[in-house]
Amino acid sequence: NLLEKLNELVSNHTSVKAFFSESNWLSLVLGMIPSTGNPLKRNQLLQLIGVLASYSLNTEELLHIFQTLYKQLSSKFRDWSYLLDLLSSLALEEKPTSYFNFASTYHQGLVLPILSQWPQGGYSFIGWVRIESFEDPLQHKSFKSANGEQNMSKDYTPYLYSFLSEEGAGFEVYFDGQHQLVLQMSTPNEKKIQRIEYTFLIKKWYFLAISHQVNLLRRNEVSVHINGNHFGPFS
Repeated sequence: NLLEKLNELVSNHTSVKAFFSESNWLSLVLGMIPSTGNPLKRNQLLQLIGVLASYSLNTEELLHIFQTLYKQLSSKFRDWSYLLDLLSSLALEEKPTSYFNFASTYHQGLVLPILSQWPQGGYSFIGWVRIESFEDPLQHKSFKSANGEQNMSKDYTPYLYSFLSEEGAGFEVYFDGQHQLVLQMSTPNEKKIQRIEYTFLIKKWYFLAISHQVNLLRRNEVSVHINGNHFGPFS
């Protein structure tokens, strides 16, 4: 039925979640609960509420959930237990409170202004990352990667970040075909690659910390932390 297909669509596509969230669908679906007597349809509406609430939940929507919860305490349906479980799971879920949602197309990301001088001691990249899919979004079409090289879909490599000079020297981090993180140090003459032996799963949040230390008397070092697991240092 329509609700079943709608649940499947919203569950599998972050862009659809974002659209529904911006269109206040959570409050709309909550308002449909009292007038829906069919138990199957009520369960499907509750599932949709759970998916939307796990994506985004503001204070007004949270209040609406509590109001719906209070009204359902005296009804013959036991929706309140599901809503309580939903609130409990949301409170325990580890993920950022806000984030950027980059659509499944190329050339999506944040562009930093050109640095007149590179940080002398190094830098750290810290943030939450979630991959919706490792499949090529353009389906067998070619594209230019962050370093300007031409790639085909079989070599699809989504980049986490790319810090390069006009000469192509610098440091990049991307995901390879094995769903693992790859560190790439580039100079005008050569490239050095280090793969992190940690497989990322889709639709799961990971907390990353990548520290690039620039040393004067020895080689530069890179350390990586993924959900508290340490890898490196690599030089």
